[in-house]
Amino acid sequence: MRSFLRHCFCVILFCALALSGPAGAEDAVIAKLGTQPVKASEIADALATLPPAVRQQAGRDPKIRTEVVQSAIGRNLVLAEATKKGWEKEPDVIAQIERARKEIIVNSFLRSIAYPPTSYPSEVEIQRTYEANREKLMTPRLYHLAQLFVIDPDEPKAGAPTAKEKKARELVKKARAKGADFALLASTNSDDTASASHGGDLGVMAEGQIVPPILAAIKAGGEKGITDAVYAGGGWHIIEILSVKPPEIRPLNEVRDEIVNGLRENKLRQDSLAYVGKLLADHHVSIDEAAIAALFTQPK
Repeated sequence: MRSFLRHCFCVILFCALALSGPAGAEDAVIAKLGTQPVKASEIADALATLPPAVRQQAGRDPKIRTEVVQSAIGRNLVLAEATKKGWEKEPDVIAQIERARKEIIVNSFLRSIAYPPTSYPSEVEIQRTYEANREKLMTPRLYHLAQLFVIDPDEPKAGAPTAKEKKARELVKKARAKGADFALLASTNSDDTASASHGGDLGVMAEGQIVPPILAAIKAGGEKGITDAVYAGGGWHIIEILSVKPPEIRPLNEVRDEIVNGLRENKLRQDSLAYVGKLLADHHVSIDEAAIAALFTQPK
């Protein structure tokens, strides 16, 4: 489950990196392509586009830093190959570049004239927004779980259970027996070697991180004890619910920046729309509904 989340993170990160030329950073050699050095300036633009949260994660985690650099170098290699083939001269690419150029100019200009002053929002507005959105600012329900996993490539079907399913159901009985040691059972029987080495302990997981069949089994058992064997992801999961932490409101000091940024962006959108509306009114724009209908119904 964790490896899947890391994979998704890497894909999103790879797609988010936009590369162009050097940005004047200190030109340390940070990697090599064969024997050719790769300098910091060659990925400076990629680093500049990273969201603050990802940058902070990369600052703490060497693996994420490596992923960032590899993704940036990979995109530079793709760009070099595309340039050799003259891909930027393709009509469709030229059209996309022009649309992107216009979009960048428009958005940048609107931000320059409509961005809220530093005094916005006021403390009263921050508090009011916090109170109005308490449900949205709740922490997720957290589960501390352990598991015993039995690999079974054969998905369950109506009729006779597979040998692996029978084994899983027997292990459920053993885990629920009086005086049973779930950690010992997991360490000696689980096919998930990573968690088995820790007595099956999966750590604390948010409700949204748990795959639906397993979450349903957890809730069906009243969020306590040992679940029935659940088939998901190529095998049978037997889950021990170690603890449950219900949702709770996050304190204002923890979500303050989130609220401020949201209010400022919302005001920027409103003021930008007002500015565009004024331009339309000043230039007396009139719409031909019939012509528009034909425009939207003609074949591509």
